[in-house]
Amino acid sequence: MKLSKIYSNKVKEFPPIIFNEGFNVIYAEVTKPKDKSKDSHNLGKTLLIHLLDFMLLKNLNKGHFIYDNKSRFIDFSFYLEIALNSGQYLTVRRDVCDASKIWIHEHSEPEQDFSSLADDDWCHKNLGLKKGKEKLNQLLRLSAISPWHFRKGCGYFLRTQSDYQDVFKLAKFSSGRHKEWKPYLAKLLGFNDELISRKYELDDKETELLQSRQLSRDLTSVDTTEYDRVKGTLEIKRSELKEAAGEVERFNFYKSDLELNSELLEKFEKEIVVLNDRRYTVGFELEKIKESIQTKTTFDIDKVSQLFKEAGALFPDTVKRSYEELLNFNKRISDERSARLTEQRQRLLDEQKTVNQDLSNLNRRREELLSVLQDTDTLNKYRRIQRNLTELEASIAKLEVELEQLDKVAEIDKKVQAVVNQRASVVDEIQKAVNTGNDRYSSVRTEFNRIVKRIMKVPAVLSISLNKEGNLEFEASLLNNDRQLVPTSEDKGNSYRQLLCSAFDLSLLSEYSGSSFYRFVYHDGVLESLDERKKIQLLDVVRELCANKGIQYIMTLIDADIPRDETDKRIPFQEGEIIRRLHDGSDEGRLFRMGKF
Repeated sequence: MKLSKIYSNKVKEFPPIIFNEGFNVIYAEVTKPKDKSKDSHNLGKTLLIHLLDFMLLKNLNKGHFIYDNKSRFIDFSFYLEIALNSGQYLTVRRDVCDASKIWIHEHSEPEQDFSSLADDDWCHKNLGLKKGKEKLNQLLRLSAISPWHFRKGCGYFLRTQSDYQDVFKLAKFSSGRHKEWKPYLAKLLGFNDELISRKYELDDKETELLQSRQLSRDLTSVDTTEYDRVKGTLEIKRSELKEAAGEVERFNFYKSDLELNSELLEKFEKEIVVLNDRRYTVGFELEKIKESIQTKTTFDIDKVSQLFKEAGALFPDTVKRSYEELLNFNKRISDERSARLTEQRQRLLDEQKTVNQDLSNLNRRREELLSVLQDTDTLNKYRRIQRNLTELEASIAKLEVELEQLDKVAEIDKKVQAVVNQRASVVDEIQKAVNTGNDRYSSVRTEFNRIVKRIMKVPAVLSISLNKEGNLEFEASLLNNDRQLVPTSEDKGNSYRQLLCSAFDLSLLSEYSGSSFYRFVYHDGVLESLDERKKIQLLDVVRELCANKGIQYIMTLIDADIPRDETDKRIPFQEGEIIRRLHDGSDEGRLFRMGKF
């Protein structure tokens, strides 16, 4: 896999760049060194590496120059032509206006221009970003890293300035977990990446189990060592519950009686009210009858005759007889009425006696019921038993939860121990693999040492160790000399780290030159701050690898970093090695021939 050509639908703003199969230079020069407003670092030499990453289907996020300046690039469509290891070609198209859609076209000839190719004529059209990545991964056929995705290793061969801080850990992995890159790197060095991944899977499994264990542990207030005590306490509480339940059952009959008596009391109260009303009515009627019986007729005929005489009036016998008849009639009526009242009085007296008797009985029963209902000692005892029963049930429920959680903790502990044992076995295998090494690893670090020694005149070693967690640690170190292989501190400087990073990438490409693998590397600003002799040596090594191993090398530099000979004279690049010249003379000298953004 090499880069063949990158271009856009806007040739004026972004002219095509055709990559050499071997050595390539993106060169930026300052034509007006005395003009303080000019800066060779602002010409876009670094933007190209980000544009290539974009065209290799990196997600477009904040911080990428296209994302941050989308309005400036909204009408751009970019095209990247890739030379496949099979000898064929494919072109990737990505439109800024819809960067989540990917277009791929397969072809057999290089340096094509598909900016006018109709949408329907593309081999793989309008793919979503995820599907586009999968399709490109399938077409690239980088079998040397299978089943890893081609995107995983792009960073090692598109080294930006921020990727020189660590030989092995790229900037994009700085905030991620080691499992995201160490197994992949182990595979590149010939080790069993599945074994390394398995180690991290077991780490994650243990973390998951411990989190679950902590959750179960949080639900109980006792320690796992108190399991038997909790179990014994639970048995006691269950026994107490059974006993309390028996007492409650016995009190339930009494409780039923209380409920029944309450109902009867309400009934008696109603009947007493009715009988009291009736007793009052009967008493009232008896009093009226008594008054009626005591009322007598008081008409005296002799007094009436005497009044007539005193008045000098005649009191006729006929009138006298009529009055006597009337009096006799009234007497008969009065006697009959008295007899009826006496009879009615007797009935009322009988009813009064019955009502009084009924009231007496009801009041007595009412008092008995009130006595039962007001038996507070019994009720309080019943309530205490009920309360105790409730507390026992709550206590048992809590103990059951604790016991259940302790069982879960114990079960989790078994699983954790099983994971720990598995991981220990895996770590042993990894340690054996590191100790034994492999041909690929030996070949890579031999080449790494050759490259570093050629450039820096001191040996260097790639080494792998296991840290206290059983994870791989990769290290690249410079050494004093061949006889005394003691690590130096020289590799801590920025320029030395850049050289070590470059040497590592080149040693990988050299090792995999005969495999279906990446065959290009892009190093941004790799010559910055290097000693002149090291610059020359690095360029010599790169050119040799390009010629002998078929590696494509792309580098960016500013004119101040061009290597110089012993007379301080610039050593020019060969014809055709510079594939894009940038300058500060005008907007025409920028990567994108437009104003600053």
